[in-house]
Amino acid sequence: MGQVYKAVQPSLNRLVAIKVLPAEFLEDEARVERFEREAQAVALLNHPNVVQIIDKDREEDLLYFVMEYVPGTSLDAIMSQRRLSLHEVFRVAKGICRGLEAAHRQNIVHRDLNPRNVLVSEDLSVIKLADFGISRVEEISRQQGTLSTSEVSLGSLHYMAPEQATNVVEADHRADIYSLGVTLYEMLTGRVPVGRFSLPSQINNEVPSDVDPLVLKCLEVDPADRFSTVSQVLGDLNRLEDRLKLGLVRELKGICRGLEAAHRQNIVHR
Repeated sequence: MGQVYKAVQPSLNRLVAIKVLPAEFLEDEARVERFEREAQAVALLNHPNVVQIIDKDREEDLLYFVMEYVPGTSLDAIMSQRRLSLHEVFRVAKGICRGLEAAHRQNIVHRDLNPRNVLVSEDLSVIKLADFGISRVEEISRQQGTLSTSEVSLGSLHYMAPEQATNVVEADHRADIYSLGVTLYEMLTGRVPVGRFSLPSQINNEVPSDVDPLVLKCLEVDPADRFSTVSQVLGDLNRLEDRLKLGLVRELKGICRGLEAAHRQNIVHR
């Protein structure tokens, strides 16, 4: 929600992004409250995998906040151009996990995690979560009574956890883990999981079957069957990546030993 402009901050001579709530929405209390909540949520976070807020203000019919400018594009745009390698999928997934980890530590649930809201550099060395417009700052929401059923059920449909669409008030940080699972599935396969979906390794033969259980655990319908925390997802991603690297090293060593044996017998492989 809101329009984002690229601008220059003259005092520091740097590029920034300015998010503005359109004037026609200034009389809509719900939209204004969500816009204010996004600024408040991002201000609580100081993490390299979350877009940083610099300032917030209101001038007559202009409500806005200023954020760091992230050169690059969205993960969605990258995936529309090409399929990511397995190494790139792990890199992006771990960046998303770290950003969510920081948010969840502050009791902030994003509630609209999807590839459009993940900003990345072209080489994927920079990964930042953006657009906390319908996030829930749990403590603030409880104190102010600002959390409404209609707001909690907002979100991008294909990435929304089942409980966020049905048992909306009970949706917690595990809804973000489900959305992470959908995003991870899409990075691996080029499609979102709908209905009775195939395993990532069945769609993309470059994906080892070892990856499937991690994705499926994120996508469990019952939140109790998912990972309890995003830190657990990150830990499993790290262990899985290390295991796959070790398997590749062993495979390469096996090939090298075979070549050495062939050369000792004066056999040249062509």
